[in-house]
Amino acid sequence: MNKIKDFLYNFLEMIVAVALLGLIVFVLWTNLNYLMNLNQASIANASNEEQVNSDEVQTTNVTLPTDLNVEQLATVLEGYKVIENKEDFIKKFNETNPSAKILSGSFDIPNNSSIEDIIKLISK
Repeated sequence: MNKIKDFLYNFLEMIVAVALLGLIVFVLWTNLNYLMNLNQASIANASNEEQVNSDEVQTTNVTLPTDLNVEQLATVLEGYKVIENKEDFIKKFNETNPSAKILSGSFDIPNNSSIEDIIKLISK
């Protein structure tokens, strides 16, 4: 009689263990599937945001101190990588408006701006 009881207890323990293991696998499988779908959705959202951001105009924030001359201004703008060649900028600035006053302060300059556009933005 004791052997039958031991067999039934062991058998029931095995059934409970297998059922518990099955439940754990089921829960993990459904949650991992959900998390994988969530990850793919977030990747899709991120790529959509990148496309939206790429349509926006990229700007560089430039801070200009007071009392700059044209050569100093060209050096500052070249440091911010707003212009590529400071000699060209100086020449164009002197051609367009040699008596223009250079403004001080913070300016958002679009990255694809021409030298003329930059001059109009930061001079008066």
